[in-house]
Amino acid sequence: MPKYANEPSQEHSEITWRDEAIARGATNASDHVLYRQMREMAESYRQAADARFLPNAEYMHARIAHVLENGRFFEASRKPKDIPFGRHKKCYSNSFRLALNNDALTYVDGFALTSLGDLNDEPLAIEHGWVVRRQRVIDVTWRDVGHSYFGVVYSLREIADNGYFPLMDNIALRKCGLPLLDH
Repeated sequence: MPKYANEPSQEHSEITWRDEAIARGATNASDHVLYRQMREMAESYRQAADARFLPNAEYMHARIAHVLENGRFFEASRKPKDIPFGRHKKCYSNSFRLALNNDALTYVDGFALTSLGDLNDEPLAIEHGWVVRRQRVIDVTWRDVGHSYFGVVYSLREIADNGYFPLMDNIALRKCGLPLLDH
């Protein structure tokens, strides 16, 4: 039995990972890249936790595992012109405020696949927050739309109960029996 939730086994093949990604709503190559990178991050943190290599590795693994277990893909789309951009590097608070003030929008946090310009040729999975309307992403932080978005939908009640962004932080801390973060 795996020690960690959503732990990939030695027998996990690319075909299995692709099937998992498709079951979570993957529709294109970018979705598969994002899912693969998330699985690889989770496995790296699991190994580091087992080896006691990083003091917070179990917590980091729990964060990614929570998103993998409870998340799904969302369709990337351009931000509607009637919704203004938020502050740079404030994705969680930008998205929360937008969801709080618009009943048609739902808050999501998880990971998005994005390019870092000239720094790297391959897009990278980055922790991120956004809102969705009719399952389509509205990203009010990044000027360029991400290649792929995978995350967990949260109700306003869940946001109030967790009290810290990204929500995956306090959820993972609870799983690890560690003190919760506060604003």
